[in-house]
Amino acid sequence: MERKDTVTATIITHGRAIAETIKSESKNAIHRFHAHHKYNISPKLRCEDNYPQCTDHIVAFVYDHMRLPVTHITLESFHMRRVAGSKGASYHGAFAPNEAVLVALVNEIDSLESSPFYQEMLKAAYALYQKVAVTMLNVEEFPTWASQFVPIDYHKKQLENVEIEDKEFHITAESIMIWVDKFRRNPKSYMVETERF
Repeated sequence: MERKDTVTATIITHGRAIAETIKSESKNAIHRFHAHHKYNISPKLRCEDNYPQCTDHIVAFVYDHMRLPVTHITLESFHMRRVAGSKGASYHGAFAPNEAVLVALVNEIDSLESSPFYQEMLKAAYALYQKVAVTMLNVEEFPTWASQFVPIDYHKKQLENVEIEDKEFHITAESIMIWVDKFRRNPKSYMVETERF
């Protein structure tokens, strides 16, 4: 398996027990941020011994490791959610159950992997992988959806020409991690009611 973020893992090897292959991958880079998963596989089972079970294992492994550290929210993402007990098409990897989602509203330039902002988000996302799903929403591509994340009455104040504080911050991975830690300890003090959520 090779992911977009260059993390690779050998899932099966011809002539070798699946369990042995998984064990030899235990120090792989994919486990530096993913939780370890348990698979119910006979210790001596080779892929060529049982193709259906092997296929199930491959699908389960990819499914367990599909979420990238930073997920770009797309049109498809808006309409997908995990329904309790379901798998497959109704599941979006960025929205894992019981996991907070950090949505960064970004412009086109900051959404590029080469941008300094993206690199800081990526560092934080690797460190926070087990605590929060880090996502980006491109405000230029999805302005209507992005407008739903602004504080309540934001649009009303704009129409009334009320001065709205609009600061530009230099965001670092460390500042993101500190903010997430504070939020997780006391979410109510950091909650902001938005236009939609």
